[in-house]
Amino acid sequence: MVLKRELIKVLKICKKALDSCSDNYGSESADNGDYEKYFDDDLIEKAKREIAKLNQKR
Repeated sequence: MVLKRELIKVLKICKKALDSCSDNYGSESADNGDYEKYFDDDLIEKAKREIAKLNQKR
């Protein structure tokens, strides 16, 4: 159960990153395929840290 909650936490962070991309730059960025440069870097780093924590617990 703990792992499931932590995975959900990571997915929520990733969703926020996706939302920030679409909110700030609209669907034009999706059409161009330039997703990475539009993500909120802080959210990406936060997601990476949470994923690293999950990997340590495995």
